[in-house]
This record gives sequence, C-alpha cells and structure tokens, in this order.
Amino acid sequence: MGRPRKMGDVTKKHNSSFTRWFKQTQLVEAQRKRPSTEDEKLIYTLSQGPAHNVRTYQGYDINGYRFYTEEKDRNSENQNSGVTMLSYADDETNVKERFFGRIEEIWELNYCGETVPMFRVRWAKKVEKEGRYFTTMVIPDAKSKNASAKNEPWVLGSQVDQCFFITDPSRPSRVVVRRGKRSIIGMQGDANEEDLDKNGDPKMEEEFDRHFDMPTTSKRRHHRLEPPPSAAAAEEEDARAAATEEEEDARAAAATEEEEDARAAAATEEEEDTRAAVAEEEEEDSATTTA
Repeated sequence: MGRPRKMGDVTKKHNSSFTRWFKQTQLVEAQRKRPSTEDEKLIYTLSQGPAHNVRTYQGYDINGYRFYTEEKDRNSENQNSGVTMLSYADDETNVKERFFGRIEEIWELNYCGETVPMFRVRWAKKVEKEGRYFTTMVIPDAKSKNASAKNEPWVLGSQVDQCFFITDPSRPSRVVVRRGKRSIIGMQGDANEEDLDKNGDPKMEEEFDRHFDMPTTSKRRHHRLEPPPSAAAAEEEDARAAATEEEEDARAAAATEEEEDARAAAATEEEEDTRAAVAEEEEEDSATTTA
C-alpha cells in the first residue's frame, strides 16, 4: 500500500482531469438523452468549454461594483482595482481566510451565450491584522520577482467584493485596506452613479466588517498606526534603509570572497598532494632501478 493521499494531491488531480472527464461524460449523456430542461442545457453547455475567442475589458460592472484594471486605475480619479474575497487558505484545512489584491486583467469567457467574467488578481502578501480596525499588507509591484504567488491568480468576478488601499503613513511600503461601497447604476431611483455611491449597502458592510474579524493570510500582529512622519524622519528612515541594504551587500560580497578563497585553498592543497604523490612514486621507481 502506498502512502495516503493528501488533499493537495487530490485537488491537483481533480484540476487536471475534471474538465476532460466532464466533457466526455456529458457527450455520452447527450447521445443517450438529448438535454431538454434549462438545467440540463446549461450543464451541457458548460461541459463543452468556452469559445476560443476571449473578450478583454479595462472595466466591468458586477456584484453592484464597478471594477477597473490597475492600468485603467492610473488614469482614473477613483480607485476601482482593489478586490477582496474569502477562500480556503489551503487544501489541508477547512478554514477560510480573507485575501486582498489588485486586478491586472479582466476576461469574459463565453459558453454558447453564457458569459463568465474572470479577474486576474495580483494578491497581497504579508497581511497583518493591526489592532481592531486596521489590516495592512504589502502589494508587490507588477514587475517585481515577488509578484508571482502560489495562490491562484484567476477568480470568478462574481466571487469578489471591492476594497481600496491607502498607503500606511508609518510604513510607506505597506498599505491599509478599507472596504468599498456598492454603486449600482439605475437602482433604487437614483439618478446617477454619484448619488447611489453615497448610500452603500448596510447589509454588505455589516458582513464585510464581520469577515474582517476572520483570519487573514498571515498571523495577527497588533500594531498602532502612527501619525505621518515628518520630512526629516522620512529622510532618516530612507538613510537607514539604504545603510541596511549596503551592509547586506557588503556581507554578501564578503561571503562570496571567503567562498572563493576556500575554493582556491582547496585547489592548492589538492595540487600539492598530487605533486607529493608523483614525487613519492618517482622516488620509488628510482630506488627500484638502482636495486
């Protein structure tokens, strides 16, 4: 008997084989009985996969929010690329955690007329619950090596809520997350988006606050947000960071130099041993010849 399968292994196997199994099963079922009900038609349509042509968008309205890609956000007065969602942290536990990130791409898949929006999200790292009201994190730059994540980047647009990020004044490399407000155009008698944006959604906000008390993607750490630093303090912090980086580079250079010295010493010792062995062999041959 082999070792018991882990949930992670089962999930990988499921992800790699389910689409093919689903399509083949529905094809056989359709040959036996033609889909007649709306549910049967929908299941058959989904099993055949999406159209090869994919529509892409810079903005998308769903769940009562207006979402933008991060690129479009740069040219907008409002921030609409922040998303948050609840999901299982891994395949080994049943604990849900809240994840945060920014939308990089928006795709719309088409299943024979049934459209499914998908968001590609660059997820935040080092999420920390700081006190009762603040959650901070680091959102890697898109071009950074740290931007790649083990978390699945693609999510259903229907699964996410909107949030926005504010730079943490005490630690500029981190951001503070705040919830977004729903903005459903043409609902509840509101004349335009701006009027409705003032209303929000009390039920959603209450649920969002409750979810904020759930575990985040790292251990909780209590930290009080300090007031914005002065220009002198900011310069001093930058100088410390530069000094630390310079010190780390010096240590790395020293370690490399030590490693090279060790290799050279080992090579010299090996060469000396070889010469000694050759000299000893020549001496033995000379003694044998003389005898």
